[in-house]
Amino acid sequence: MALKTPSRVAGNATVSRPCGESGRHVGVVFVHGIGSQPKGQTLREWGSHVVDLIADLRESAGMPRDPVILIVNDDDDDLALVELELPQNTNGQGHDHWVLTEASWASAVASPSFGTMAEWLGPRGALRQVVTRLGPELGRQAARIEDKALAQHTASDKDTTRTAGAKRAMEASRTGEREFRFGVTKWAFVALGTVAQAWSSLLLVLYGFLRTIERILPIGPLKGKALTRPIDSLMLDWFGDVYVLLMDPVQQARVRDRLMQRIKELRTIFQPDDLAVVAHSGGALVSYMTLSRSITRGENVTRLITLGEGINLAIDLAAADLGRKEARKRYGLNASLVDNHPNLVWSDFFATHDPAPSGSLDMRDDVAKELDSRRIVNRLSIASDHGTY
Repeated sequence: MALKTPSRVAGNATVSRPCGESGRHVGVVFVHGIGSQPKGQTLREWGSHVVDLIADLRESAGMPRDPVILIVNDDDDDLALVELELPQNTNGQGHDHWVLTEASWASAVASPSFGTMAEWLGPRGALRQVVTRLGPELGRQAARIEDKALAQHTASDKDTTRTAGAKRAMEASRTGEREFRFGVTKWAFVALGTVAQAWSSLLLVLYGFLRTIERILPIGPLKGKALTRPIDSLMLDWFGDVYVLLMDPVQQARVRDRLMQRIKELRTIFQPDDLAVVAHSGGALVSYMTLSRSITRGENVTRLITLGEGINLAIDLAAADLGRKEARKRYGLNASLVDNHPNLVWSDFFATHDPAPSGSLDMRDDVAKELDSRRIVNRLSIASDHGTY
Protein backbone atom coordinates (compact mmCIF):
# COMPACT_ATOMS: atom_id res chain seq x y z
CA MET A 1 0.00 0.00 0.00
CA ALA A 2 1.46 3.34 -1.06
CA LEU A 3 1.93 6.16 1.36
CA LYS A 4 1.19 8.78 -1.31
CA THR A 5 -2.61 8.53 -1.23
CA PRO A 6 -3.77 9.70 2.22
CA SER A 7 -7.29 10.76 3.01
CA ARG A 8 -6.06 14.25 3.86
CA VAL A 9 -2.84 16.16 3.21
CA ALA A 10 -1.62 19.16 5.17
CA GLY A 11 0.67 21.67 3.52
CA ASN A 12 2.58 22.64 6.64
CA ALA A 13 3.52 21.26 10.05
CA THR A 14 0.95 23.12 12.13
CA VAL A 15 -1.59 20.30 12.55
CA SER A 16 -2.14 19.35 16.18
CA ARG A 17 -3.91 16.46 17.86
CA PRO A 18 -7.64 17.21 18.34
CA CYS A 19 -8.63 17.83 21.96
CA GLY A 20 -10.58 15.01 23.57
CA GLU A 21 -9.80 12.48 20.81
CA SER A 22 -10.13 8.97 22.22
CA GLY A 23 -7.57 6.20 21.87
CA ARG A 24 -3.85 6.21 22.44
CA HIS A 25 -1.43 8.00 20.15
CA VAL A 26 1.99 6.40 19.61
CA GLY A 27 4.75 8.33 17.87
CA VAL A 28 7.33 6.26 15.96
CA VAL A 29 10.64 7.63 14.66
CA PHE A 30 12.53 5.48 12.15
CA VAL A 31 16.33 5.89 12.14
CA HIS A 32 18.15 4.38 9.17
CA GLY A 33 21.54 2.73 9.33
CA ILE A 34 24.89 3.47 7.75
CA GLY A 35 24.80 4.30 4.06
CA SER A 36 23.62 6.97 1.64
CA GLN A 37 19.84 6.65 2.01
CA PRO A 38 18.02 9.59 0.40
CA LYS A 39 15.55 11.59 2.47
CA GLY A 40 12.18 9.89 2.66
CA GLN A 41 13.35 6.41 1.69
CA THR A 42 13.27 4.96 5.20
CA LEU A 43 9.78 6.24 5.96
CA ARG A 44 8.52 5.01 2.60
CA GLU A 45 10.05 1.52 2.78
CA TRP A 46 9.68 0.76 6.49
CA GLY A 47 6.36 2.56 6.76
CA SER A 48 4.85 0.59 3.88
CA HIS A 49 5.31 -2.65 5.81
CA VAL A 50 3.63 -1.14 8.87
CA VAL A 51 0.77 0.14 6.70
CA ASP A 52 0.24 -3.32 5.20
CA LEU A 53 0.18 -4.92 8.65
CA ILE A 54 -2.39 -2.47 10.04
CA ALA A 55 -4.44 -2.71 6.84
CA ASP A 56 -4.73 -6.48 7.36
CA LEU A 57 -5.84 -5.94 10.96
CA ARG A 58 -8.46 -3.40 9.89
CA GLU A 59 -9.78 -5.69 7.19
CA SER A 60 -10.10 -8.60 9.61
CA ALA A 61 -12.06 -6.29 11.94
CA GLY A 62 -14.52 -5.37 9.16
CA MET A 63 -13.13 -1.85 8.70
CA PRO A 64 -12.05 -0.12 5.47
CA ARG A 65 -8.59 -1.40 4.62
CA ASP A 66 -6.79 1.94 4.18
CA PRO A 67 -5.38 3.06 7.57
CA VAL A 68 -3.72 6.30 6.37
CA ILE A 69 -5.76 9.24 7.65
CA LEU A 70 -3.25 12.08 7.49
CA ILE A 71 0.08 13.02 5.96
CA VAL A 72 1.90 16.17 7.04
CA ASN A 73 4.68 17.73 4.95
CA ASP A 74 6.35 21.03 5.73
CA ASP A 75 7.21 23.55 3.05
CA ASP A 76 10.67 22.25 2.17
CA ASP A 77 9.56 18.60 2.45
CA ASP A 78 12.09 17.98 5.20
CA LEU A 79 9.46 16.78 7.67
CA ALA A 80 7.06 13.99 6.80
CA LEU A 81 4.51 12.50 9.20
CA VAL A 82 2.11 9.67 8.42
CA GLU A 83 -0.80 9.06 10.79
CA LEU A 84 -2.43 5.60 10.82
CA GLU A 85 -5.66 4.55 12.51
CA LEU A 86 -5.71 1.07 14.07
CA PRO A 87 -8.79 -1.06 14.76
CA GLN A 88 -10.66 -0.39 17.99
CA ASN A 89 -8.35 -0.76 20.99
CA THR A 90 -8.72 -3.44 23.65
CA ASN A 91 -10.46 -1.04 26.06
CA GLY A 92 -13.16 -0.24 23.56
CA GLN A 93 -12.36 3.47 23.95
CA GLY A 94 -11.96 4.57 20.37
CA HIS A 95 -9.11 3.80 17.98
CA ASP A 96 -5.39 3.92 18.64
CA HIS A 97 -3.30 5.98 16.26
CA TRP A 98 0.32 5.54 15.18
CA VAL A 99 2.22 8.51 13.80
CA LEU A 100 5.28 7.56 11.75
CA THR A 101 8.22 9.74 10.77
CA GLU A 102 11.93 9.36 10.06
CA ALA A 103 15.16 10.93 11.23
CA SER A 104 17.25 11.01 8.07
CA TRP A 105 20.91 11.70 8.85
CA ALA A 106 22.92 10.38 5.88
CA SER A 107 23.12 13.80 4.23
CA ALA A 108 24.54 15.30 7.43
CA VAL A 109 27.69 13.14 7.28
CA ALA A 110 30.77 13.84 5.17
CA SER A 111 33.04 10.81 4.78
CA PRO A 112 36.55 10.98 6.26
CA SER A 113 39.54 10.94 3.95
CA PHE A 114 41.04 7.73 2.62
CA GLY A 115 44.25 8.38 4.55
CA THR A 116 42.39 8.75 7.83
CA MET A 117 40.50 5.49 7.31
CA ALA A 118 43.59 3.63 6.11
CA GLU A 119 45.45 4.55 9.30
CA TRP A 120 42.48 3.67 11.53
CA LEU A 121 41.73 0.31 9.93
CA GLY A 122 45.36 -0.67 9.52
CA PRO A 123 48.08 0.55 11.93
CA ARG A 124 45.59 1.46 14.68
CA GLY A 125 44.12 -2.04 14.61
CA ALA A 126 40.40 -1.48 13.89
CA LEU A 127 40.33 -4.18 11.21
CA ARG A 128 42.02 -6.65 13.58
CA GLN A 129 39.33 -5.98 16.19
CA VAL A 130 36.52 -6.77 13.75
CA VAL A 131 38.08 -9.98 12.45
CA THR A 132 38.95 -11.21 15.94
CA ARG A 133 35.39 -10.68 17.21
CA LEU A 134 33.66 -12.16 14.19
CA GLY A 135 35.31 -15.58 14.41
CA PRO A 136 34.14 -16.73 17.85
CA GLU A 137 30.58 -15.58 17.24
CA LEU A 138 30.36 -17.50 13.97
CA GLY A 139 31.72 -20.52 15.80
CA ARG A 140 29.01 -20.18 18.45
CA GLN A 141 26.33 -19.91 15.77
CA ALA A 142 27.60 -23.08 14.09
CA ALA A 143 27.56 -24.86 17.45
CA ARG A 144 23.93 -23.85 18.07
CA ILE A 145 22.89 -25.11 14.65
CA GLU A 146 24.64 -28.42 15.30
CA ASP A 147 22.99 -28.65 18.72
CA LYS A 148 19.57 -28.23 17.15
CA ALA A 149 20.30 -30.79 14.43
CA LEU A 150 21.62 -33.25 17.03
CA ALA A 151 18.52 -32.81 19.18
CA GLN A 152 16.23 -33.39 16.21
CA HIS A 153 18.21 -36.45 15.16
CA THR A 154 18.04 -37.91 18.66
CA ALA A 155 14.32 -37.24 18.99
CA SER A 156 13.56 -38.94 15.68
CA ASP A 157 15.92 -41.89 16.19
CA LYS A 158 13.74 -45.00 16.32
CA ASP A 159 16.53 -47.56 16.23
CA THR A 160 15.56 -49.79 19.17
CA THR A 161 18.67 -51.92 18.78
CA ARG A 162 20.86 -49.06 19.94
CA THR A 163 21.12 -48.82 23.71
CA ALA A 164 20.65 -45.56 25.58
CA GLY A 165 24.30 -45.70 26.67
CA ALA A 166 25.43 -46.01 23.08
CA LYS A 167 23.32 -43.01 22.06
CA ARG A 168 24.77 -40.90 24.88
CA ALA A 169 28.29 -41.91 23.84
CA MET A 170 27.56 -40.90 20.25
CA GLU A 171 26.16 -37.52 21.36
CA ALA A 172 29.17 -36.90 23.63
CA SER A 173 31.51 -37.69 20.75
CA ARG A 174 29.74 -35.25 18.47
CA THR A 175 29.69 -32.56 21.18
CA GLY A 176 33.39 -33.00 21.85
CA GLU A 177 34.17 -32.78 18.16
CA ARG A 178 32.09 -29.63 17.87
CA GLU A 179 33.81 -27.96 20.84
CA PHE A 180 37.19 -28.83 19.39
CA ARG A 181 36.28 -27.24 16.06
CA PHE A 182 34.95 -24.17 17.88
CA GLY A 183 38.24 -23.76 19.73
CA VAL A 184 40.22 -24.12 16.53
CA THR A 185 37.94 -21.60 14.76
CA LYS A 186 38.31 -19.09 17.58
CA TRP A 187 42.10 -19.15 17.60
CA ALA A 188 42.22 -19.23 13.81
CA PHE A 189 40.34 -15.92 13.67
CA VAL A 190 42.54 -14.42 16.39
CA ALA A 191 45.58 -15.36 14.29
CA LEU A 192 43.83 -14.06 11.16
CA GLY A 193 43.17 -10.75 12.90
CA THR A 194 46.84 -10.41 13.80
CA VAL A 195 47.86 -11.21 10.23
CA ALA A 196 45.25 -8.76 8.92
CA GLN A 197 46.75 -5.94 10.96
CA ALA A 198 50.28 -6.87 9.89
CA TRP A 199 49.41 -6.88 6.20
CA SER A 200 46.73 -4.22 6.16
CA SER A 201 49.15 -1.29 6.08
CA LEU A 202 50.91 -2.64 3.01
CA LEU A 203 47.66 -3.60 1.30
CA LEU A 204 46.13 -0.19 1.98
CA VAL A 205 49.23 1.54 0.56
CA LEU A 206 48.92 -0.56 -2.60
CA TYR A 207 45.22 0.16 -2.76
CA GLY A 208 45.90 3.88 -2.39
CA PHE A 209 48.33 3.63 -5.30
CA LEU A 210 45.60 1.93 -7.38
CA ARG A 211 43.18 4.76 -6.55
CA THR A 212 45.76 7.30 -7.74
CA ILE A 213 46.33 5.42 -11.01
CA GLU A 214 42.59 5.19 -11.52
CA ARG A 215 42.26 8.97 -11.28
CA ILE A 216 45.19 9.60 -13.63
CA LEU A 217 44.24 6.99 -16.24
CA PRO A 218 40.43 6.65 -16.29
CA ILE A 219 40.39 4.21 -19.21
CA GLY A 220 39.46 0.58 -19.80
CA PRO A 221 38.82 -1.37 -16.57
CA LEU A 222 39.80 1.73 -14.55
CA LYS A 223 37.04 3.88 -16.06
CA GLY A 224 34.41 5.10 -13.62
CA LYS A 225 36.34 3.73 -10.63
CA ALA A 226 35.01 0.27 -11.44
CA LEU A 227 37.74 -1.45 -9.42
CA THR A 228 37.85 0.74 -6.35
CA ARG A 229 34.23 1.83 -5.92
CA PRO A 230 33.10 -1.26 -3.91
CA ILE A 231 36.07 -1.05 -1.53
CA ASP A 232 35.71 2.72 -1.21
CA SER A 233 32.07 2.22 -0.28
CA LEU A 234 33.00 -0.22 2.47
CA MET A 235 35.91 1.84 3.82
CA LEU A 236 34.64 5.40 3.47
CA ASP A 237 30.88 5.03 3.71
CA TRP A 238 30.34 2.01 5.96
CA PHE A 239 33.32 2.09 8.32
CA GLY A 240 33.69 5.81 7.63
CA ASP A 241 30.27 6.58 9.11
CA VAL A 242 31.18 4.67 12.28
CA TYR A 243 34.41 6.67 12.49
CA VAL A 244 32.49 9.95 12.14
CA LEU A 245 29.89 8.99 14.76
CA LEU A 246 32.64 8.14 17.23
CA MET A 247 35.41 10.61 16.55
CA ASP A 248 34.02 13.71 14.86
CA PRO A 249 32.15 15.73 17.52
CA VAL A 250 30.83 18.35 15.10
CA GLN A 251 29.30 15.90 12.64
CA GLN A 252 28.12 13.71 15.50
CA ALA A 253 26.20 16.68 16.93
CA ARG A 254 24.56 17.34 13.56
CA VAL A 255 23.40 13.73 13.35
CA ARG A 256 22.02 13.76 16.90
CA ASP A 257 20.18 16.97 16.11
CA ARG A 258 18.29 15.25 13.28
CA LEU A 259 16.80 12.72 15.69
CA MET A 260 16.14 15.34 18.38
CA GLN A 261 14.22 17.50 15.89
CA ARG A 262 11.94 14.63 14.96
CA ILE A 263 11.24 13.70 18.58
CA LYS A 264 10.37 17.30 19.48
CA GLU A 265 8.24 17.74 16.36
CA LEU A 266 6.22 14.65 17.18
CA ARG A 267 5.68 15.93 20.72
CA THR A 268 4.60 19.35 19.48
CA ILE A 269 2.36 18.34 16.58
CA PHE A 270 0.67 15.16 17.79
CA GLN A 271 1.32 15.04 21.54
CA PRO A 272 1.70 11.22 21.59
CA ASP A 273 1.05 9.19 24.74
CA ASP A 274 4.06 6.98 23.95
CA LEU A 275 7.10 7.60 21.80
CA ALA A 276 9.20 4.86 20.17
CA VAL A 277 12.47 4.96 18.24
CA VAL A 278 13.10 2.15 15.74
CA ALA A 279 16.68 2.00 14.49
CA HIS A 280 18.80 -0.22 12.24
CA SER A 281 22.58 -0.75 12.23
CA GLY A 282 24.40 2.55 12.74
CA GLY A 283 21.06 4.16 13.47
CA ALA A 284 21.07 2.23 16.74
CA LEU A 285 24.36 3.95 17.62
CA VAL A 286 22.86 7.32 16.66
CA SER A 287 19.79 6.63 18.81
CA TYR A 288 21.77 5.49 21.83
CA MET A 289 24.17 8.43 21.70
CA THR A 290 21.25 10.86 21.31
CA LEU A 291 19.01 9.44 24.04
CA SER A 292 21.93 9.29 26.47
CA ARG A 293 22.34 13.08 26.26
CA SER A 294 20.69 15.14 28.97
CA ILE A 295 19.19 17.42 26.30
CA THR A 296 16.63 14.66 25.61
CA ARG A 297 15.47 14.62 29.25
CA GLY A 298 11.77 15.36 29.43
CA GLU A 299 10.97 13.86 26.03
CA ASN A 300 10.42 10.53 27.81
CA VAL A 301 10.99 8.07 24.98
CA THR A 302 9.29 4.87 26.15
CA ARG A 303 10.51 2.31 23.61
CA LEU A 304 13.76 1.73 21.72
CA ILE A 305 13.77 -1.05 19.11
CA THR A 306 17.10 -1.87 17.45
CA LEU A 307 17.69 -4.21 14.51
CA GLY A 308 21.21 -5.37 13.65
CA GLU A 309 22.62 -2.72 15.98
CA GLY A 310 26.02 -1.24 15.21
CA ILE A 311 26.90 -0.46 18.83
CA ASN A 312 28.91 -3.66 19.38
CA LEU A 313 30.88 -2.95 16.21
CA ALA A 314 31.49 0.66 17.27
CA ILE A 315 32.84 -0.50 20.64
CA ASP A 316 35.17 -2.96 18.91
CA LEU A 317 36.46 -0.33 16.49
CA ALA A 318 36.89 2.27 19.22
CA ALA A 319 38.76 -0.23 21.37
CA ALA A 320 41.41 -0.84 18.71
CA ASP A 321 44.02 1.36 20.40
CA LEU A 322 42.31 2.18 23.71
CA GLY A 323 40.88 -1.00 25.18
CA ARG A 324 37.15 -1.58 25.65
CA LYS A 325 36.75 0.09 29.06
CA GLU A 326 38.57 3.26 28.11
CA ALA A 327 36.87 3.38 24.69
CA ARG A 328 33.41 3.19 26.26
CA LYS A 329 34.28 6.04 28.61
CA ARG A 330 35.88 8.30 26.02
CA TYR A 331 33.20 7.92 23.35
CA GLY A 332 30.14 7.91 25.62
CA LEU A 333 29.28 4.24 25.16
CA ASN A 334 28.84 3.41 28.85
CA ALA A 335 25.90 5.67 29.75
CA SER A 336 22.53 4.57 31.07
CA LEU A 337 19.39 5.83 29.34
CA VAL A 338 17.11 5.68 32.39
CA ASP A 339 18.39 9.00 33.77
CA ASN A 340 16.78 10.76 30.81
CA HIS A 341 14.05 8.24 29.96
CA PRO A 342 13.02 6.37 33.12
CA ASN A 343 10.30 4.30 31.41
CA LEU A 344 12.35 3.23 28.39
CA VAL A 345 12.16 -0.44 27.36
CA TRP A 346 14.86 -1.54 24.91
CA SER A 347 14.12 -4.46 22.56
CA ASP A 348 17.10 -5.55 20.47
CA PHE A 349 17.06 -8.10 17.65
CA PHE A 350 20.12 -9.56 15.94
CA ALA A 351 20.28 -12.15 13.16
CA THR A 352 22.34 -15.31 13.54
CA HIS A 353 24.91 -14.40 10.88
CA ASP A 354 24.82 -10.59 11.07
CA PRO A 355 28.46 -9.44 11.38
CA ALA A 356 27.58 -5.99 12.75
CA PRO A 357 26.23 -6.99 16.19
CA SER A 358 28.00 -10.40 16.14
CA GLY A 359 25.85 -11.55 19.05
CA SER A 360 23.75 -10.04 21.81
CA LEU A 361 23.94 -6.38 22.76
CA ASP A 362 26.96 -5.71 24.97
CA MET A 363 25.65 -3.03 27.34
CA ARG A 364 25.41 -2.44 31.08
CA ASP A 365 22.47 -4.11 32.83
CA ASP A 366 20.88 -0.83 33.92
CA VAL A 367 21.04 0.84 30.50
CA ALA A 368 17.22 0.79 30.29
CA LYS A 369 14.23 -0.03 32.45
CA GLU A 370 14.15 -3.34 30.57
CA LEU A 371 16.60 -4.72 28.02
CA ASP A 372 15.87 -7.77 25.89
CA SER A 373 18.49 -8.73 23.28
CA ARG A 374 17.06 -11.52 21.17
CA ARG A 375 18.55 -13.74 18.43
CA ILE A 376 16.45 -14.22 15.29
CA VAL A 377 16.87 -16.06 11.98
CA ASN A 378 17.05 -14.12 8.72
CA ARG A 379 18.91 -15.63 5.75
CA LEU A 380 21.64 -17.53 7.64
CA SER A 381 24.11 -15.58 5.50
CA ILE A 382 26.93 -13.21 6.46
CA ALA A 383 26.39 -11.37 3.17
CA SER A 384 22.65 -10.73 3.49
CA ASP A 385 21.57 -11.11 7.15
CA HIS A 386 22.34 -7.49 8.04
CA GLY A 387 20.06 -5.98 5.43
CA THR A 388 17.05 -8.30 5.71
CA TYR A 389 15.37 -7.54 9.04
